[in-house]
Amino acid sequence: MLIFDKIYFPGVWVPQTEVDERAVNDEIERIIKNHREKRKGKISNDIYQILVLMKFAKYAKILKDICIFTGKPGHAGVLEDGAKELVMVIEEMIYGPPPPNYTLCPFLGFAKGLPGESSAENSLNGPSWIAYPANSIIFSQKHNIPLVNDHNEFSMPFVPTNTKSNAQVSIQKIQKETKFIVDTTIRPEIENVKRAINDASKS
Repeated sequence: MLIFDKIYFPGVWVPQTEVDERAVNDEIERIIKNHREKRKGKISNDIYQILVLMKFAKYAKILKDICIFTGKPGHAGVLEDGAKELVMVIEEMIYGPPPPNYTLCPFLGFAKGLPGESSAENSLNGPSWIAYPANSIIFSQKHNIPLVNDHNEFSMPFVPTNTKSNAQVSIQKIQKETKFIVDTTIRPEIENVKRAINDASKS
């Protein structure tokens, strides 16, 4: 059994005040409907992250002492120094080396306003699906915090050294992988989003 008093979400911002729950639910349904009608139900990894965070935003005020979001309003995810370079490493680990004379330009972050007050604070943002693992690796090493991953299909690599400067991180330095399957307070909501996405893709 793993017990945590705090769970950190590096580079992610979620409103710390109450949000309009009904309006947020309507916006989630609008996004899913849009993908059902115009994109044949296909939802990208980053849109999936946005939907999950929108679900979580309804409980962020209650859980703010447990779930710590280190991002800032008005950004598209806040990346640690060296995260961009590590993204390139992970990109190559997943997809293989790029073709000759091809420059990789992975998407690094996202931002989404929420219904209600038009302000940076009333929004959510974070690193992209591929930048988040890279950012978390560096954040966990910098702050000596265990790195936890609950994604069954994506083993989280980590750098078992002091990565004060990660600009020189290479595949050879990523020596191990770790994956913990954990249940959190927001697990039921994540499963609800998954079911909604699956239903949309079948329609």
